Formats: sequence, structure tokens, C-alpha cells
Amino acid sequence: MLSPPVDAQGSVTMAFHAGFEEELRMGVKLWGLEPELVAAVQARVPGAQVIEDECSIEPADVVVHDPRRSDPTRWDTMLACRDVWRILVDRAPARYVQLSTMHLLDRYDPGWMITERFAPLPGDDPALLIAHLAELTSREITRARPIEACVLRLGDLVDHEPGWDELHLDDAAAAIATATSVTLVDEPVQAAALARGDDHGPLGTRWRVLHITNGSGRYPVATAGDEPFSYAPQHPCSERRPRPRPTMIDTHWPQPVSRALPEDDAVVLYGAGGALGGPASEALAQRSRVVQCDALDPAEWTTVRQEGSGVPTAIRLPAPHEQRVCDVRDPEQVLAASEGATSIVSMGVVRHDPVLAWEVNLAGLLHIIDAARARGIRRLVTCGPALSLRQHPIGYHEDRWVPGDAPPRPGDHLYSLTQFLAQEALRVLAEEWDISACIVLFTGFSVPDDPDASEFLRRSEFQVNWHDGARAVAAAVAVEELPSSAPTVEVRARGPHGWRPQCGAERLLGWRAEADMSPMWWHPDASGGDTVSS
Repeated sequence: MLSPPVDAQGSVTMAFHAGFEEELRMGVKLWGLEPELVAAVQARVPGAQVIEDECSIEPADVVVHDPRRSDPTRWDTMLACRDVWRILVDRAPARYVQLSTMHLLDRYDPGWMITERFAPLPGDDPALLIAHLAELTSREITRARPIEACVLRLGDLVDHEPGWDELHLDDAAAAIATATSVTLVDEPVQAAALARGDDHGPLGTRWRVLHITNGSGRYPVATAGDEPFSYAPQHPCSERRPRPRPTMIDTHWPQPVSRALPEDDAVVLYGAGGALGGPASEALAQRSRVVQCDALDPAEWTTVRQEGSGVPTAIRLPAPHEQRVCDVRDPEQVLAASEGATSIVSMGVVRHDPVLAWEVNLAGLLHIIDAARARGIRRLVTCGPALSLRQHPIGYHEDRWVPGDAPPRPGDHLYSLTQFLAQEALRVLAEEWDISACIVLFTGFSVPDDPDASEFLRRSEFQVNWHDGARAVAAAVAVEELPSSAPTVEVRARGPHGWRPQCGAERLLGWRAEADMSPMWWHPDASGGDTVSS
């Protein structure tokens, strides 16, 4: 089996593809497809093998994967995204074809010409949320990995003349067979380079979405019909429905939300046993009753050694505050802990464990969102890492004046990716369920005059004191109006570096760092004279 060479950008080189297409077909693996679709694909791709997990995937393989589940739970949502991760990161095939659904666009008025440029609207349908998050998982990983990926959104599969939003099995199989071998070139310059045999630079995009439809029903054939994919359905729909000309174009834009802080506010704090949990508990307790929750027994909170100098330890607030053992992986424990609460703060995270990171960061927050809805809790604050600071070409680390709410770029970083997917789920469900949420992002915590601060921290412009960070969390709970259902708010002290604009916590929460962080950035030889606080 051939292994495709990659260029300096990590893309499969152009010259290789001329002899690579047939080799690709020899290693096609099918995972999660319906039996009828498997048979149709195997008729067009001889030798395509059905697999049950990622273990049999080889580096030169093409993987056709359907991550969707029937009657899915929140745990299934996590498992579907984790399967995509395991395929692309653990096994790293040459090409990945992901099957998704056209139902992600059903909420748009049928009078619009719906193409691949319309954003998915999964709503609170668990099956559609899985499809949406699985798509994003493959998109982000392929920013950082030399894997060509193609998402095929399919209509409902049938073996007869398709109806309004249906797709014949043969057309689906034909599109899948094409996706296993055809390289998608989306720039004329790249197409010309391919024609002359130029093997310098990327051959095509690493990730594309294509709509595979019957062409004459609910959705047209758009980008999928362009060369080189050239999809042309052979089983059109004869059903016709009226398409009144739509008039509203702002239906799906984020709208401001407001929520007054109740006088008897009670906050349930998940992850209270972590480093930020202690200062956050104290900050929240100034105006609210706090139910401190953590997977650890409260008796162990103060004995856990935190990494790093100056890192605070968790505390147990006195009555009327409470402490509870709660594992966010268990939806029943999460729901029970939220009884009587009027606000929720989630700050429990797992950074490195390849199993727990998915279960806690993604499934755990989904359970917390469900509890908020079940209890009628309208303010939900979740904490996580800044997701726009990966280095070039994935993120914006080298770019100047990037706002803290820039589109996330987690790439293939486990902690960042699982947090990103959880935050996207929160955005979708908060809009759907009228939850006033706030996503509070941090980069680095430190103590300004800590002599043991690492060189990494001293070189980073994104710093905040632990107690200032906790104050920002409390401010996110208390703020009355937010610009959307789940805005992203970056928290950091002002610095001298000139790279970033005013942070979102200052603009949206009325917060400003109290601790002077300037000693973090003093030159070792700097001494005497007046200092100016930022």
C-alpha cells in the first residue's frame, strides 16, 4: 500500500495523485454505514471493507464513516465525535469521507436556494446535533493534519423514486465512490497547476462539504455538481411543492438576551475542587448562595496539590453554602445537584486524558445544559481555554488585533477541541432554549510577583491573576444583558504588548483586572523609577 508524500504545508503533493487514485480504492474502509448503503457502495468500489472500529485502518486507507446514531443520547454525541477523533488522529488515513444529513438545513425557508454556503441549523434535535458536531470535529482536525476530508450531506435514503427530501441509494453510492478518489480543487490557480503537473503547494482544500441531493426536490445540486466532483443525480424527484418567495433574512442572526439576577440567587458550581474553584467560590458567595460540586469528596479538596507556584487550593464555604459530590459524566447526579439553583457555573475540565477529556469536557457540559433546561435555569456560565491562539497556520497567534471572540481554531489539540465542541453545543442549545449563557475564556493564570513563574508565562501576553479571573466569573453570573445567547468573553489583564484589543470581559461584563501584572513582563535589569499600572 502506498503512503502519500506530503509537501511543506502537510498536503498530499500533486504529482502523486495521478497514480494514487486506484491505490486509494484498494484500501477503502466502511464504518457505520447502513447495510443497504454498504451493498450499493461495494458494487461501485470493489474490495471496500466493512469495519467495526478504527483499529484496522491503515495510513494509506480511505475511510468512509457515518458517525450518526439512531435515538442518540448525550453520551452518543460524545462517542460520535470521539470516533472521528480516533480515526483522524490515532489512525491518520490518507482520506476521510464523512456522511452527514441534509436535515441540518431544513429550518431554512424552502424559498431560498440552499447551497453549501448556508450555515447548519441543528436546533435541539439530538441526531442533528451529532451530525453538526461530528462535521466540526473533522473540520478542525484536518486544519492540523495532512488528511483530505470530504463531508457528504445526504438526503433520506430510499430504493425507489425519491420524494421531496429523499435520495436514491444508487446516487448516494455514486457520490461516495467519487469522494474516495477525486481530489477537490477549488481554486483556478491550483487547477492550472494540476494540469501542468506542478507538485508545489496544496492540491485542494483539506475539508469540504458537499450536498448530495436528488436535485429537483427540496434542495438543488450546487457545489457538488462542479468539476471535478461533477455529481449528477440519476434518480430525480418528480414531486413539486410551492416555494413562496421568502422575505425575512435576519431570522437566524443572534439576538441580545437579558436576565435579571434574582435577589435570592443560588449558584451551583461544578468543578469547585479545582484551582479556580476556590477563588470563584469566594467571589460568587459575596452575592449568592453557592452549591459547590466536584467529583472529588469535599474532604479531599484542600489536600489536592495543584501544579505551579502560587496556584490556589479549593475551599469549603461555610453554611448556608453546600458541598456535594457530583460527577458530571452522570446526568442524574448533575440534575440532582442543580435543584433549587437559579444560576450554573461549569469549570470542571480534563486536559490530557484521551478518554476523560471527551467524557467530562463534552458529555459533561451537555448534561449540565440539559439540567439547566429541566430546572428552568436561565444563566449558565462555562469556563474554558482561549481557542484562537494556536500558531500559524491553524490559529491567529501571529495575527495582530484579533478579538477574543474570533472564530475558534482548536485544531487537533485534545483539550481545545473538546472544549470547542462543548461550547458550540452550548451556543446551539442556548439559542433554542432561551438560556442566557456566557462562555468565559482564559489563557494563563499567574501571580504578578511570583519569582517561580515559568519562562513560558513570562513571555505570554495573556495573563490574569487567579482572583481577578474569579471576579470575572462572578461578573458573568451577575450581568443582566448579553449580546447573544452564548457570547464568548475573553478574560485577561492589560499588557504592554500591543497585540490584542480590549478584552471582552471589560466590554461586556464591566470587569477590569485589579492586580498589576506588569512585573511579569519587566526586563531582568529593570529597576527603580516610577511604574505605571495598566
